[in-house]
Amino acid sequence: WGCEMAMAYPQIQVIGFDLEKTIRTPSTPHSYHFQHGNLLDGLPFATQQFSYVHQRFLGAAIPLNRWPWVLDELRRVTSPSGWTDLVEGGTTFHHAGPATKQIVAWWDAISASRRIDASQMSRIGQFLKQGGFSSVQTKTEILPVGGWGGRLGRLLAQDILAGWPSMRPLAHSLLQVPHEQFDSVIGQLATEWERYHTNYEVYFACGQVEIQGRGV
Repeated sequence: WGCEMAMAYPQIQVIGFDLEKTIRTPSTPHSYHFQHGNLLDGLPFATQQFSYVHQRFLGAAIPLNRWPWVLDELRRVTSPSGWTDLVEGGTTFHHAGPATKQIVAWWDAISASRRIDASQMSRIGQFLKQGGFSSVQTKTEILPVGGWGGRLGRLLAQDILAGWPSMRPLAHSLLQVPHEQFDSVIGQLATEWERYHTNYEVYFACGQVEIQGRGV
């Protein structure tokens, strides 16, 4: 995403930050830079360094009680009159079949063991307001999952199927789910999404940092 932003807006400097390291390639824009680190250890950036801060899909990684602290960090590095933008997926699927419901149940149980509650991601707009942001705007999109939904549906299905198998070791060790059962449920998802025309809720919220001493 950071590379795409840098290509779309070559006049700005874009800094990516993630727990997983990325490798610079010949096609990486010169205006894009990457910083490796863990958000939960704090952001290694100066106060008020960025006019726009974007965070996405960390609802499955941030314990619910750490969200106020995370938003304090995001607000700290955002300049006065700048914007912080959040994109999150929760646990809400529409027209979900039995395999999808089973995976979500395992996901909820694993998350609870880490004090994570992705079902609360629909409240990210409230999180921003409670974190001191102003002019908060929110939007919920209901996206198709699977080839029945065209290119968007195929991409979302591909993304989910790339991520959910990573739960396999924890489903086995924490929930005693046999590996064969887990793999069987994962294997049913793609066909099930086509049969049920499954949709997934994704949440968007942005808020502005006030200029000290007056509103914006």
